[in-house]
Amino acid sequence: MTPGAVRIASIAVITIAAVAFGWLAVAALVADSGPGETLVVTESDDIREDLVVMGRSVEIVGHVRGGVLALGGDVTVNGSVDGDVASIGGSVIQSSGSHISGDVLIVGGHYKPADNMQCRGAGTETVVMAGSGQQLRDFFANPTRELLVPELDRNYLGWRIAAALSSFLLAIILVAIAPAQVSKASERLSADALRIGAIGLVGTLAGVLLVGLTLVALPGPFSAVISGLLLLAVIVIQLFGRVVAYFLVGRWLQRRLLGERSRSQSVALLLGVLALAFLGSLPVVGALLVFGIFILSIGLVLTIPATVPPTPVTGD
Repeated sequence: MTPGAVRIASIAVITIAAVAFGWLAVAALVADSGPGETLVVTESDDIREDLVVMGRSVEIVGHVRGGVLALGGDVTVNGSVDGDVASIGGSVIQSSGSHISGDVLIVGGHYKPADNMQCRGAGTETVVMAGSGQQLRDFFANPTRELLVPELDRNYLGWRIAAALSSFLLAIILVAIAPAQVSKASERLSADALRIGAIGLVGTLAGVLLVGLTLVALPGPFSAVISGLLLLAVIVIQLFGRVVAYFLVGRWLQRRLLGERSRSQSVALLLGVLALAFLGSLPVVGALLVFGIFILSIGLVLTIPATVPPTPVTGD
């Protein structure tokens, strides 16, 4: 495949991704963020598996043979649930005559049980973590919008400052451990970011599909081990990609602001962290930046040049 064809293919892939992201952003921004209609499980319904709802509440009138999870809504139990009941960004409410056989987990809400002690199974536990209930409810009502347009309050700004500080410290450590790798990766990214981004996007989609099929086909214990290893690998790859982005952006700012004489890696990393932290705090731009760095990180790993061993020189 010629370099021209590779460039055209890269532009096409990046354009499709940009259009898809733009469509998702517009759809999320114009969507209604209010709570959805309550899902009611009537007595005639036969739910034989776990029930999961997002952005709305659920009311159990009949019998659910599995567990119930509400993300951003309340769980009202008037009937019976054989499994656990959990609510993140809501409360769990039990009426008289209802029964929950499993545990109850609540994040950002309250537990309101019935008066009698027969409403729970023997030996079950109740875990309640109050606080941030409204924020969690708003997030699950429209998670895409909350990610694209976060609320700029003191908590968010404090979290961004703490994240920038920790990122700077991790970047300093990683550059000290592998300075040559970070420098070479930044050079490759600066020279051909379009191709690396296209390869990263295709590789991410293919990897998600392959991992999904593998986890479905393998037994539970193997799936858990593979999921843990993959999560660890993604964290390491993203950390490396972020440091490369910090270094590349910081070097560019360093040359523009301080001139060619300034070559301090620490200064470059600090400038890069501050610049990307500021951009990451902007609505829509922040989510696009996270997505872009993720794709570029995958692309950097997939385009690592192979090391060719030197050919030994033999005498006649």
